[in-house]
Amino acid sequence: LIAPYLERRIQEVIPTADIQVIVDWDETVERRERSDRALQLFTSFDPLTRGENSIQIPPFRRPDGKPQLPNGKAVSVAHSGDLTLAVSGAEGCDVEAVESRTPTIWRDLLGVERFALANIISQQISENLDTAATRVWVANECLKKAGAMVNAPLVLVESTADSGVWLKSGESAIGCFVVSVREVEKPLVFGVLVRKMGECNLGQLKSLSY
Repeated sequence: LIAPYLERRIQEVIPTADIQVIVDWDETVERRERSDRALQLFTSFDPLTRGENSIQIPPFRRPDGKPQLPNGKAVSVAHSGDLTLAVSGAEGCDVEAVESRTPTIWRDLLGVERFALANIISQQISENLDTAATRVWVANECLKKAGAMVNAPLVLVESTADSGVWLKSGESAIGCFVVSVREVEKPLVFGVLVRKMGECNLGQLKSLSY
């Protein structure tokens, strides 16, 4: 149920987002196999590659390891333990377990500006620093996968107490959601980066109730 939940939460804010989410938890196989399985599913969803006479196209990766779909649609894959997150229609995604760290360690990991952002999120929704900092870490990983510069700006657009935080960097919006998974001891933060779409104005996110 995590995949449709993430799709719904993202499309509540960006209705034109053409995304599909796959969450695969399987402790019996390596992460590469889970990645290939998800990419194959995305291919089977594509009407151009499915049907009685369709050919199963093997997953393709660029020399840098980034996966690609046959239809050219953006896709991103991330892992946390035995869980794999794959999102088509998004140039960056990430999933991380919430780890307990001291403020000093978080500041060293995130840098001064990102750490300040984590504190703002924590204060606004009365969330512990570990969770807020994990959201920022996840958003930063999404930006990296999307090819953003290391010092790309990252600002808070909206935060709510029901697990949703939206951040913005340039023309990209990053939704970060905290989800508890039965098979995983610690809460997980799922992040998905979506480029600004059509009539969607990211500046209006503050007025949305989602």
